Amino acid sequence: MKVDSHNYGDKADRTVARNYEEVLSRLTPEKIDLLHAILGLNGEVGELTEAFKKHLFYGKPLDNQDMAKEVGDMYWYSALAVKCLKTTINEIMPGNIEKLKKRYPEQFSEKDAIERKDVNETT
Repeated sequence: MKVDSHNYGDKADRTVARNYEEVLSRLTPEKIDLLHAILGLNGEVGELTEAFKKHLFYGKPLDNQDMAKEVGDMYWYSALAVKCLKTTINEIMPGNIEKLKKRYPEQFSEKDAIERKDVNETT
């Protein structure tokens, strides 16, 4: 099948989920808050990424105070997500550490990172 820039959009369009009523029926206030958290986290990561890119590739001074403010915003959005997921950071952190111990039994190594198999992970 030949796909080029002239027909890619049409071919890709057939896979767009357009069950709008079903999607909207799943939106509860808690899921809207979770969406807010997810979009906010992505925005803040984008701001950090852009600042670091400009520092690294364009030589712009790194503004640690501004970047720290963005990290603070990430904590705010994370707190919202945690609440929406009906858990606490104190419940999340031990599981994260256990996942990291399985991934890197001794300590981080490039070898483990390259060869790791995430058998029990969803992402």
